Amino acid sequence: MARLKPAEAAVMQLWDDGRSLAQIACSTGISTARVRKIVTEYAEGDSSRRARAVMRRGSAQLLRAIQIAQGAS
Repeated sequence: MARLKPAEAAVMQLWDDGRSLAQIACSTGISTARVRKIVTEYAEGDSSRRARAVMRRGSAQLLRAIQIAQGAS
C-alpha cells in the first residue's frame, strides 16, 4: 500500500474512530465524495473496525449516563 498523505491519514483516523463520512468531510473540509473514495481505497472492507469503534463510543456514553443517573439518585 502506498504511503498515506496527511489528509488521507486524517480521514482514516477519523474513520477508525467511528465517524461517518459526513462527519469526516465536515471535520476535514474534504468533500464527502473524496472522503468516500479515500475510505474505499484504504479501508478495504474493514468496516468491522469502524463498527467496533462506534460500539465502544456508544458504550462509553451509556456508562457515563448510568454513572450520572446513579449519582443523582
